[in-house]
Amino acid sequence: MPRDSAPATPPSDPGTTALLRGLGGIFWEADGHSLAFKFVSPDAEGLLGYPAERWVSEPDFWRAHIHAEDVDWCLAFCAEAAAAARDHTFEYRLIAADGRAVWVRDLVTVQAHEDGTLTFRGVTLDVSHWHRESDNRHAHMERRAQVMFNAAAIGMALVDLDARLLETNPAFQRMLGYSSDELRSLTIPQITHPDDVDRDAALYTEVLSGERDHYELEKRLLHKDGAAVWVKLTASLVRDASGRPEYGVGMVEDITDRKELEAKLLHTRKMEAVGRLAGGIAHDFNNLLTVIRGYSDFLMLGRSPDDAVRHDAEEIRLAADRAALLIQHLLAFSRKQQLFPVVLDVNDTVLEVATMLERVIGEHVALVTRLGGQAGRILADRGQLQQVLVNLALNARDAMPLGGTVVIETRRTRVERGDGRGVPAGEYVSLSITDTGRGISEDILPRIFEPFFTTKDVGHGTGLGLATAYGIVEQSGGHLTVTSTPGHGATFTVLLPPVGEGHPEPVHVREQPRALGGGETVLVVDDDESVRRLTQQTLERGGYRVLVARGGPEALEIAREHGTQINLVITDVMMPAMTGPEFVRRLGTLSTAGVPILYVSGFADAALFQRSALRSGEQFLAKPFPPADLEAKVREMLDAER
Repeated sequence: MPRDSAPATPPSDPGTTALLRGLGGIFWEADGHSLAFKFVSPDAEGLLGYPAERWVSEPDFWRAHIHAEDVDWCLAFCAEAAAAARDHTFEYRLIAADGRAVWVRDLVTVQAHEDGTLTFRGVTLDVSHWHRESDNRHAHMERRAQVMFNAAAIGMALVDLDARLLETNPAFQRMLGYSSDELRSLTIPQITHPDDVDRDAALYTEVLSGERDHYELEKRLLHKDGAAVWVKLTASLVRDASGRPEYGVGMVEDITDRKELEAKLLHTRKMEAVGRLAGGIAHDFNNLLTVIRGYSDFLMLGRSPDDAVRHDAEEIRLAADRAALLIQHLLAFSRKQQLFPVVLDVNDTVLEVATMLERVIGEHVALVTRLGGQAGRILADRGQLQQVLVNLALNARDAMPLGGTVVIETRRTRVERGDGRGVPAGEYVSLSITDTGRGISEDILPRIFEPFFTTKDVGHGTGLGLATAYGIVEQSGGHLTVTSTPGHGATFTVLLPPVGEGHPEPVHVREQPRALGGGETVLVVDDDESVRRLTQQTLERGGYRVLVARGGPEALEIAREHGTQINLVITDVMMPAMTGPEFVRRLGTLSTAGVPILYVSGFADAALFQRSALRSGEQFLAKPFPPADLEAKVREMLDAER
């Protein structure tokens, strides 16, 4: 550490600082070998009458001001403590600026570093008055220390060498729900979570043996009611003048809230990572489904309903549709699917779904709706919100194999800050689904919304129902929470922000197939050979002239060659070497500038790209798409240019 380090400021705890100042004490840090001060607290001047800067700027300041009768044994004592890297306490005399001998007591903690250096940190107390009125003043100091001990905001405990609790302060007692007398009958291992006992004991043993002077540990203590309380423990040892251990001191900070927040953050990051994985799977899978669906449609063209080939092709198409639905579930979880939000009355939505739910949840389950009169309106995708209701209701049904009741309730609610659900404070429209089933155990509850996580038997669920609901709600700007008590059912609550009465209702108009034309030239750019070939065949069958390229660089060469002959460009969004948007930007510098652009993609971020990046003359078609949708979109865009 550089010798010109600025003097440190006293601890931030004003109570401790005031107490120390009242005792005539200072904080300091020094090199354990040279005994040169690295810093002292600014009020050091009050101890001896010398400016605090001199304590640090003069390497031999401490030695030079030790009383002549004490200097030899003080230096020898400190050298012995340094050699053993041992905490120590001793009293001696310093000479003040006015020539007075000031009795002081040093309480020193020694820290050894890997590079062989030592750091002494300590408190120097003016104990001259102790020597004048030893008995009375000593008792007074003990009372003041006890006041500080009792008033401390964090837990403090003194333990004997066998880890039996000798003394605890009120903060420690409140933390664990025990009285002082109850704790005196216990040991540290008895109030420690079984999984943390061995590690804590091993570290304490190292302190007792002198291998370390203190340790810090995050561990779980056990509340009187059995609940685990996460704490940060800082433990050290007090030794007598000869260096023998006397007792241990522990400072305990309750970090339960912090650990819960860390767990939630870890869970969120894990969900995001799985979402990114799902998005990548969707990209490649959608390319495959585009090809499968496209060629199955080709096989059905011109075949009669009783044709065996047509029947086989229809089965292929149905399987592809089911696979596409699975991909939509993945995208819903990753919150990257395309939504078409409209203003909905939450009560009307529940009533629309309730009739269908009565049929699908079975006769052994009773469905009850409790609709709040002022529940309100929300902005959401109608079909996706209905899917959330269905998924949650079916999950409730599966939790009651012997029958029970599912209650769907709507109401207007307000979430207060710090209610424990991790939901921002504010007004919400609440839609809850409660069952009377077996409930969810504590070990399963944190994973309940993970994709592919299921407690059902193989073949009885994909583990995507709750993950899909979670993704839809989050993407809609809301929150999905769950509470449960094993044996007493579970409640899933959807919280969505309300919209005012004057909010306009968005209208989504579905694309209608247009009549096919012919003769126009279309440039198709896609790095996937199968998709590229399918797109080419689809358009050529529709009467278009098709130019194909495997990527942006090759497409630019084709554009330079054919120029204004190109009437429309179809390009994938994500391609190696050059993305679709980058290719279109470079295309704008050629004679093909202004040509209509149709982006296609199976990438999970396609919906985000569509909303934020499209310009005039550009449209987007998500994979997988049937040939008819591609033909209709191409015709629409070409007609718009006339």
